[in-house]
Amino acid sequence: MGMVSINKMNNTKGKFLKKLLPVFLVLVSIHSYSQIPLFRETVWLQTTSGVYLAGEEIHFKASVMEIDTYKPSSLSNNLRVELINNKGELIYRDNYELRRSRLTSSIKLPDGLPSGNYHLRSYTNWMRNFPESEFAWLSLRVIQPSDLGKQEYRYKHDSISIMLTPTGPGNQGTQGGECSIFTSDTEGRPLSAEGFILSSSTDTVAWISTDKTGWGTSKYNKGNESGYKPFIRGYDPAKTMLSLHETAREEPIMTLRDDRSFVYLDIKNLPATGNYKLLVHQTYSWYWYSESHTVTGNIEFAVPQSSLPNGIVQFSLLNNTNELLSARLWSDQKPGDKRARILNHDTHAELRRNYIADYQINTSSPGKQSNINVLVIKDNPGYTAGNYIPGLPGWYAGYRLPGSEDSFRAWLMNNTYPDKVVKEFFREDNIPGPGLPFASTGGIQIGYLPETQNGMLSGRLINNNDSTGIGEIYLGLTILNDNTFHTSITDKKGYFLFTFPGITGSADYIINFIREPEPGWEIKIDEIYESVSYIPPAPPLKFTEDELVYLQEQAELMQLKNIYGQSGSTRNNNNASRGINHSLASFYGKPDLRVVVDKYIRLSNLREVFYEVVPHVSIRNKGDKSIPVITGDYLYPAPYPSLILFDGIPVYDLSEILKLPPGRIKSIELINQFYIHGNDFFSGILNIESVNGDFGGLDLPATSILGSIDFPAKAGTDRIKVKSKRETNQPVLDNILLWDSILPGDSGVISYTTGDNPGKYNIILYGYDESGNWVSTSESFVILPFPPH
Repeated sequence: MGMVSINKMNNTKGKFLKKLLPVFLVLVSIHSYSQIPLFRETVWLQTTSGVYLAGEEIHFKASVMEIDTYKPSSLSNNLRVELINNKGELIYRDNYELRRSRLTSSIKLPDGLPSGNYHLRSYTNWMRNFPESEFAWLSLRVIQPSDLGKQEYRYKHDSISIMLTPTGPGNQGTQGGECSIFTSDTEGRPLSAEGFILSSSTDTVAWISTDKTGWGTSKYNKGNESGYKPFIRGYDPAKTMLSLHETAREEPIMTLRDDRSFVYLDIKNLPATGNYKLLVHQTYSWYWYSESHTVTGNIEFAVPQSSLPNGIVQFSLLNNTNELLSARLWSDQKPGDKRARILNHDTHAELRRNYIADYQINTSSPGKQSNINVLVIKDNPGYTAGNYIPGLPGWYAGYRLPGSEDSFRAWLMNNTYPDKVVKEFFREDNIPGPGLPFASTGGIQIGYLPETQNGMLSGRLINNNDSTGIGEIYLGLTILNDNTFHTSITDKKGYFLFTFPGITGSADYIINFIREPEPGWEIKIDEIYESVSYIPPAPPLKFTEDELVYLQEQAELMQLKNIYGQSGSTRNNNNASRGINHSLASFYGKPDLRVVVDKYIRLSNLREVFYEVVPHVSIRNKGDKSIPVITGDYLYPAPYPSLILFDGIPVYDLSEILKLPPGRIKSIELINQFYIHGNDFFSGILNIESVNGDFGGLDLPATSILGSIDFPAKAGTDRIKVKSKRETNQPVLDNILLWDSILPGDSGVISYTTGDNPGKYNIILYGYDESGNWVSTSESFVILPFPPH
């Protein structure tokens, strides 16, 4: 616990802060500044449970949002989703196309998956520029059905740990201080608790009242810390452990209070005389700044709430040399405010019937960008989302913030951004900030660009002799499955990018130089996915009695689904066979000239075919290489290369190809004029087609790269809904009756259909409104196993 790691978000204005902001030495003056932060994304990843059986299907949803607003992000069009075990080994991965910045899909767990802790991870290509810990992570517990009866997986606890964090050191024996409290088992799982802490003089240090998240607040009366004794209802004092978590800085003391217009900061215990600065920011986006001078050791700042963004912000106090002295998080939101209501007309329901419920959302800004879902699901002890919210603007989605007002306040008191976040605002001016694309020094290293299309391939051309990038070099890429051809030119540092709008599924490609490279040049392709080097901590695998009963019911349900052929399935990416497809037209359309080799007398080799049959092309020798030259009347012949292809693959040396017998060649096509391909220009195109599309039996050029790329799966509906099967004998066995997004607005109707699985169900409405405010509420009903009398 303690300080939470929120990694680097650069702010291009931040490094110039010393020059831009005025200095005030006597009176506290308020200055508000608008600024545009470096764009950051976060992924809200959701599942319908936290516990699963091997062989079960995981249904998941994901939303890509702007981190500062929690509005849907328009930057990325693709999302990577992976399932990883606790050793960092990959179980599943895929790349998906987003639909309105959202995704709904499922993963079927392998039947032989061993019991253990697993992690669902999700990220965009742009998020790969930042640490893995900022990706979306969901921890899942999976158990093999054969392990359900083993005692080693049963959760039992008779010990409790208490972490007490004062907001400041205070004065011994003085009432009125405050502290946050976190209660958990010895392995870090949160526990709700009621009790108190006594000092050695039997004075009450703090009252303990925490919810299921383990968090709570209390008034704090500091005593002799070595004599603190905790007492928790239901626990043996000998098995109750207390740790006093002092903040990193004992002085000064920062106290926050707010009204409708201002947030007041009362800061005490400063040195008697000095200059101080207050910076208010969301990670690397700053919103308010002031400087002040004190001669009493006390300062009060009044920060107008109109200057602050929605969500979580940090108040950071610094001295005149920009050393961070104290920090506190603050939020204008109170997660305990449900802001929504469900009116369920039927508390009891029959099998295979249609039902509706009304809902109302209390939001000041209903709009098109709201991100609210409704889930109708059988009661599941592994679903703990009701105790938490996944995040707020200014924090990373999926972090699991405590969901009640008091526990959220305790969490705010106990966490801050790391010191390096604040230091970024006061960097020396000669330190370079981020550049787009591909900063070389300082700031964030931008190596992965946003995917605004369906797919892309990036990499770098380097000189292995000195590891430098090679700029302004043409590269050609052929998609073998559909004969499309793409070109790219490297930037000054050797980076290149290919985009593939409209292509889905899997495809094989070949990438090569268009002109002859220098010795030592090498094309390096970026990995499509991020490697796994970070794994969130997970306690030993345990399940409560309620969870084990639920999982046993799931095992029986899976057996019935197998009998009736209702097992889930995952997307299957089949790699198409390699080789050029002559049934498809080439990217350049109809050529100016096409020579079908079989129509002419059989010559000794392909060089003779060019010499005798193909006009407008001459073969010239350059050292030991044979170079084709397209001869014709061009408008701009000199600056641009000719594009030479063999089976659609770019080549620059025909020495071996010209030795082939003509029987291996089907045709030769020629574009005998200036040709524009995307952003690239060619003086002409020569394409040699082999009979079998196999490069005439030759090896590919040594400098070329043959690879496969998985383009994002086509986005489908973001709705899961049970369909009635009244007229068939097939049972409806799903636990999820409905999982859908709510249309913009502040009221509407939830329509769902019951199946053949009786029991208690919940209607859960949750998500973010237009302003990033959290919205949640739920209602329950029971599906009866028989019609009511």
